[in-house]
Amino acid sequence: MTARLDQPPRYEIKVPLPLTAYPLLRRWLRLHPVHWRRSYPPRTVNSLYLDDERDSALLDNLNGVGVRHKVRLRWYGDALAQIEGGYLEHKTRRGATGAKQRCHLPDLRIDLRSIRWADLLLPLRHLACAQPAMLRAEFPVLIVRYRRAYYESADGTLRLTVDERIVAYDQRFSACPNLTRTLPWPDYLLIELKAPPAQAGRLADLLATLPCRPQRHSKYALGRLSSPDFGAWL
Repeated sequence: MTARLDQPPRYEIKVPLPLTAYPLLRRWLRLHPVHWRRSYPPRTVNSLYLDDERDSALLDNLNGVGVRHKVRLRWYGDALAQIEGGYLEHKTRRGATGAKQRCHLPDLRIDLRSIRWADLLLPLRHLACAQPAMLRAEFPVLIVRYRRAYYESADGTLRLTVDERIVAYDQRFSACPNLTRTLPWPDYLLIELKAPPAQAGRLADLLATLPCRPQRHSKYALGRLSSPDFGAWL
């Protein structure tokens, strides 16, 4: 059974922070006037990114294309190899505004230690709720996982996530999932501020109080740039 669960456009700003800034961030969350509160228990997020044979998602990001697309299979849980439910997502980004089309897959049960990529991806391409961009992204290229904490403002309009312990696994050179060989990755925290487009001004006010400035950031692009053969690929 599948279901279409789309997310409306929202304004998204990413702010990387050094790990040493964690005490300052906790203090900021506790004392800020919007009264941040936990909106969901922390959990581990796992994402398998897909791309086409031309690496369109990567090149669009590196070239700063105005409208960019990413396709990923996302599931949750500390056991990386065990997919129990999940979402096939197509994310569109226009400037600082992002939107998602999602296929909810509550019945998905897969052990990545005993499956080939072709056997996993083929059924996904036949989902009734799949978008054309999902069907064009045929190749598994990267798994990224991290621990995410969720917050929202007291009025429920502003959202904030904090990602830490980010790990990435290159998937391009094996017919089966690579769950052991990690890519080099810097240690940092990633804050993401999210709000409806009408609330973008409030996000700008929040940024003025943070200890670091926002930057363009993509876990997918960073993972691809971390690949040892990236220089040869260029």
